[in-house]
Amino acid sequence: MSRSAALWSLADLRWLLWALYLLCWSAALLTPQPVRAADALLPEQALFSSFKVVHVSAYAGLAILTGWLPVRLRQRWLLLLVVSAHAFGTEFFQQFVPERYASWEDVGLDHLGIALGLALSWRWWRPPTPLERLRREMAVGLAELDQGETGPGELAFEETRRKKHRFDQAPQ
Repeated sequence: MSRSAALWSLADLRWLLWALYLLCWSAALLTPQPVRAADALLPEQALFSSFKVVHVSAYAGLAILTGWLPVRLRQRWLLLLVVSAHAFGTEFFQQFVPERYASWEDVGLDHLGIALGLALSWRWWRPPTPLERLRREMAVGLAELDQGETGPGELAFEETRRKKHRFDQAPQ
């Protein structure tokens, strides 16, 4: 298996993990079973705080997974809007689920979780610095050379190498 095929399978795995996480979290929010399980397992005084911690943690995890997806920065932010809409939508639909209710407080906690996820994965949510972009270009060029490819990739690698040399020689 070639190196590029392995990278594609990792990208596919990231998308699959994100979609499964979103699907499982949606099911947990839109069915009464998690409430029934918590009622059976947790003491009554721990129920409220447990549910709120789960809301924050789940949306923080979803924001981190969204940042990990192999998409351009603009698309990543659009996906985060989808996560935000998910928070609003699931709260709206909970009013139609037995033993559930809609809550603006939960929407706020969901967005607190999104903000926490952004803070924990902030490097994935900003444009790359020129040095990071250069390193990525060099890594791609080296991978192409390792595979014995010639052509535009090799030319791009040479151009990137020249840029890096100029970058290293520039006054800091």
